[in-house]
Amino acid sequence: MRKVLVVLLLLLMVAALAEAPRKPISGFAVGLFGGYWVYSGPSYLFNDGAGGSLRVGYRFKPGELEIYGFFEYTNLLMTDIWQRWDPNPTGSLVTFGISPRISFSPTTWISPYFGAGPAFTLRTTSLDIERQSGDLFNYFQNAQNFAVFVEVGAEFPLQPSVIIEVGCHYIHPFTPEEERFSGITAGAGVSFFF
Repeated sequence: MRKVLVVLLLLLMVAALAEAPRKPISGFAVGLFGGYWVYSGPSYLFNDGAGGSLRVGYRFKPGELEIYGFFEYTNLLMTDIWQRWDPNPTGSLVTFGISPRISFSPTTWISPYFGAGPAFTLRTTSLDIERQSGDLFNYFQNAQNFAVFVEVGAEFPLQPSVIIEVGCHYIHPFTPEEERFSGITAGAGVSFFF
């Protein structure tokens, strides 16, 4: 019974915080986001990975709209099929983009957000393959594509100029042959406003 009361009390406190008024945050912003990348393609190529991003933007008053550019690097974990040729294969996904973000409750302590915009992806794969002669052959592949970027999550202001965010974003290249390199990153970040 005590556990139920404690959980109910915590839920009421979170609900009260969510509705408590606060001053909306606006101005120039620099943010960092890190997370776990969930690969959504053929399982024989890549496993999941981890990555991080840097974003720079501006949030307009009254704090509902932010326009920002971002750079994201994701380390792709390679599947066993690649290890037949190279015990340490490497893969990465680099994404650049620009996105508007809408905060739905900028005057509360928990504010859901949504954003979407264009992006450009660069995926690289590198293998050092040993030939029968014993020489090493470096296989290097680049795939570059325009993509769409979609994000959802929630912001939690800590101070008048700092926001913590928890969310996820999806990056999907436009070209059909590159669909296998799309994925969802779930994680957390922090933004500083000036």
